[in-house]
Amino acid sequence: MRNTCHVDRQIVDSTKFRIPRVRFGYKEDKCLICIYTGIEKFLRLEIQKCGKGVVLYKSENSPYLTDAIRKFIPSTLSLNEGLLILKSLLAHKSIQISTMEWELVNADTKIESIKFGKQILKLLGTSKFCVKELELMHNIDDSFLDFFPKFCDWNQVKMIRKLAISLYSENMHLVTAHDYHRIGDVISGKPICYQHYCTNDPRDDLEVFLFIMNGYMQENESDKLHWTTHREPSHLARQGKEYDGQRFDPNNKDYSYSEEHRSSNGTMGYTRGTSCGMWTNLYYGDHEKELKEIHDVSFEV
Repeated sequence: MRNTCHVDRQIVDSTKFRIPRVRFGYKEDKCLICIYTGIEKFLRLEIQKCGKGVVLYKSENSPYLTDAIRKFIPSTLSLNEGLLILKSLLAHKSIQISTMEWELVNADTKIESIKFGKQILKLLGTSKFCVKELELMHNIDDSFLDFFPKFCDWNQVKMIRKLAISLYSENMHLVTAHDYHRIGDVISGKPICYQHYCTNDPRDDLEVFLFIMNGYMQENESDKLHWTTHREPSHLARQGKEYDGQRFDPNNKDYSYSEEHRSSNGTMGYTRGTSCGMWTNLYYGDHEKELKEIHDVSFEV
């Protein structure tokens, strides 16, 4: 609508839009743009190299190319076309993006990430995205992160989140998630949170994860505020899973479980369980007050 006529452009520019999530991906000469407007509601654009041009696949609420409308665009590259579409659709101060996810395979080494960042910056020009939270894959090189203040209105960015996913052939559904954060880990003044999703038995993975996090906390102690969060959904109860002998009952709306403990090395554990599931915070005891204040702010947002 913004590109149809001058009057429509004025109307669009004066109207504030909020988009829950946007995903931009690039891999093997394929570019993907997903604009999420609600639960299971999204607009999907996929650009694939085809001869001396690209084919644009456009669909709504479906990930399958068989459901998409196709259009051939000559004399262009998939990355160039994808970024230009992304720029024309979303790079405007009237469009507020809650979370913007970037999945880029060309940014996992320092040399490649710098080259790739400069290429993207050239295509975007002076246009910037208004984003509250950035999400990136865990293997992206930190050198590429330095370009985001040029891609985004940096005053509006509140958090950078790095994601990792562990998949197991026995189960492809996510059953647990771990968060890890250290005050002092920043990119251009913005804090970084690390998040790891798993599809295996959380009991096995949790022991390894907490062992690593304990090592980080003991190594740095009070130099930085550390915390980690482990989360499990309630459906594990239907599989007979237990947590320290406490069986979840998702059918009991009044179910609750609470525990706090302090280890000899000074770390604190804070566990809560409800009919929705269970979560555990682990943090260095000296920073209990700061951690609770940060969580209170997060919940308000």
